[in-house]
Amino acid sequence: STAISGEGCSFALEGYRIDGSVVPLDITLVPQLSGDTIVGVYAILQDITLRLDAQERARVQAQRLRDLYAIASAVGEPLAGIVEALRLGCRVFEAEIGIVIDTSGRTPKIEASANANGRDEDLDPTLAALAQRIVAAGIDASPLITPEALAVPIEIAGERFGAAIFSGISKSRTFTETDAEFLGLIATLLQSFIERGRVRVHLQRMAYVDVLTGLPNASGFRDRLRLAIEAAPLRMQRVAVLFFGLDCFKDINETLGHRLGDRLLQALGTRIDALFSRVGILARMGGDEFAIMVLDAGTNDRLRDLAEQIIAAVEEPFSIDDFEQFLSASIGIAVYPEDGTDGDSLVKNADIAMSRAKDRGRGGYYFYNATLESPILMRLSQERLLRRALERNEFLVYYQPQIDLTDGTIVGLEALVRWNHPESGLIEPGHFIPSAEISGLIVHLGRWVLETATMQAGAWVRRFGPLRLAVNLSARQLHHRHLRQEILGALDASGLDPVLLELEITESVAMSDVEQAIAIVREMKGAGVRMAIDDFGTGYSSLAYLRRFAFDVLKIDGSFVDGIGHEREDETIVKTLVGMANSLGLETVAECVERNDQALFLRDYGCRFAQGFLYAPPLPAAEIEALLQSMPSFHF
Repeated sequence: STAISGEGCSFALEGYRIDGSVVPLDITLVPQLSGDTIVGVYAILQDITLRLDAQERARVQAQRLRDLYAIASAVGEPLAGIVEALRLGCRVFEAEIGIVIDTSGRTPKIEASANANGRDEDLDPTLAALAQRIVAAGIDASPLITPEALAVPIEIAGERFGAAIFSGISKSRTFTETDAEFLGLIATLLQSFIERGRVRVHLQRMAYVDVLTGLPNASGFRDRLRLAIEAAPLRMQRVAVLFFGLDCFKDINETLGHRLGDRLLQALGTRIDALFSRVGILARMGGDEFAIMVLDAGTNDRLRDLAEQIIAAVEEPFSIDDFEQFLSASIGIAVYPEDGTDGDSLVKNADIAMSRAKDRGRGGYYFYNATLESPILMRLSQERLLRRALERNEFLVYYQPQIDLTDGTIVGLEALVRWNHPESGLIEPGHFIPSAEISGLIVHLGRWVLETATMQAGAWVRRFGPLRLAVNLSARQLHHRHLRQEILGALDASGLDPVLLELEITESVAMSDVEQAIAIVREMKGAGVRMAIDDFGTGYSSLAYLRRFAFDVLKIDGSFVDGIGHEREDETIVKTLVGMANSLGLETVAECVERNDQALFLRDYGCRFAQGFLYAPPLPAAEIEALLQSMPSFHF
C-alpha cells in the first residue's frame, strides 16, 4: 500500500529457495509511474545471507573482545587469569579442555588446564597425551587448527615459552578466520598473565633470596627460623643459629676490588652450602656475614664440632682467576630456647656472640651468654651494626624547613640523618650518633650526609630557586684532614652555590679545640660557605670567642625556646642571644619552635628565622619536594 500510494519502501522477509531452504531477503518496492499515474510496483529482492553472517560475526567478535577485556581488567592473580582465559576459549571453541604447556625447559610441562566450568586439575591422560603430541610435532608462529585440536604458540620476552592448546573439539565445529584471530588474542592475554606471574615470582625471590649468592637473604632466613622455632617444641628439638662473619674482609674489597670480593663471597656460599645443606639452612645476612640455622641442634658439643668444620672450610684457600686467597671467619652461636625464644632475639644474640669471638682473635667461635650484654660489648655490637648499616645504605637524610619569620616563607632546610633499621624501623640520631662518634664512623656517615644533602639541595635550587642547606659537622669531622676537599667536592658534584651551604658546629665542638675550629671556619668562609654555631648558650664560651670565630649564623637552642611563655629566665636568655647576635651582624635561627606564641615572641625581639614542629617535622625528600611545590606561607 505504501508503494501504491507513491512512496518507495524496504523491508526484510524470509523466502524459500527452489530446494526449500529458507533465505533472508531484503525487499525494496518502488512505484511504477506513467506520467503522474501509478500503474504498478517494481519489486527488488536481495539475498542478504552474507550481510547477516558478517553482522553476526561482528557481534560475536565484539562480545568475545568484551569478555577478554573483562578478564584482563578484573583478574588480579596470574593463575586465575590463565584459568579464566582458558575457560573462555573452551566456551568459544566448544572444546573439552584448554591447556597451557611450557616447552621452555628440557621436557614440556603443563602449567594450567581448565574446562568451560573452571580449573581442571585432574587432566584426562588422553588429552594430555594429545597436547604432548602437538607440541612434539611443532607449532610455528601461526595458530594450528586440526580436526581434534587448536593450538597457538606463546612467546615471552621474544622467546618461545610454549603453547595454548584446546582439545576435545566438537566434530560439528567448523573453524573460521575469526576463530583463528580470537585464538591469537587469547594467546596474547595468556602471555600477559604468564609474564605477570614471572614478575611476581621474581619479586618474591628478590625479597627472600640474596642476589649475589642465590642463598636465602636475611628476610628469608628469619622467616624459616620463625617456622622452625614454632615447630621445635612439638619435635622436642633445640634450634641453633651459627652467625659468622669473615675477618678483615673489608681489606680485601679495598685492596683487590669489590669484583673479586663478590666472587669470593659466591665461592664461599657455594662451598659452605654444599657441606652443610643436610645439617641446616645457610643464608647470607648481608655484606660478609652468613648464618646457618641448625634445625636439630642436639648438644653443645655437636655445635662446637659444626663451628670448627665451618672455620676449617672457610680457611681452605680459594682460587679466583689463578689467584689464591685465604679467608678466616669468627662465629657466634645462640640456641633456642636458652638464648632466645624468637627468631629476632636468637639472631641478635648470635651476632653479639660473634662480636665477642672477633674480640678474642680471628678464626674462633663463642657461645652466647647473658653476660655479653655488658655496656662495652653492647657498644661494640652497635658499632658493627653501624658499619653494616653504612654498607647496606640503611641511612636516610631527612630535611626540616627553616622559616623566615617576617613573611612565613621557607628559606632553607636542615639536613638530619635517620637510621632506617630493618627491624627497629626509623631510629633517631640520638640513639646512634654517640657510638658513631666514638668509633670514628661519624666521618664516613657525615661525608655521606653531606654528599647526599648537597646533591638533593642542588636539584631543588635548580627547580624552586635559592634555598639554604644546613649540614651539621661533628667533632671528628672537624679534625678530619680531608674535610675541606670533601666539602668542596660535594659542592662541585652537586652544583650547589657555596653561599647556600651552611655548616653547623655545636658550641661544645668549637670549644673543644678553639684554634682548629677558628681555622676551619675561616677556611670555609674563604670558600664562600656560611658557618653557624649551634646550641650557643648551653656551654661556657664567651662573647669574645664568638667574635673570634666570625660565624654567620647563631642557632638558639630549643631548650631556651621551650621556656618562652612560662620561664622568664629563658625569655631573658633568648632576648640576650638575639640582641648579641644582631649586634655582631649574625643571623639568628631558633630551633624547636612548636607554638605560635613562641614564634611571635622571637619575631618581636628580632629573631629572623625559625624551625620546628610548628611548621614541619623533619621529612623525607619526597615530602619536602611536595611541600616546596605547594609554596606554603606560614603565618600566625
